[in-house]
Amino acid sequence: MMSKKTAKIIHMFPKPLLKKVVKFILDGYIKKYADI
Repeated sequence: MMSKKTAKIIHMFPKPLLKKVVKFILDGYIKKYADI
């Protein structure tokens, strides 16, 4: 679970930027662990 501090920082991000960051992290995670 995220800490309240982290959640507060995330709420300060503009939503389009947050989506880009999440997509970037998920893409990196998938590439690292999926081995495709």
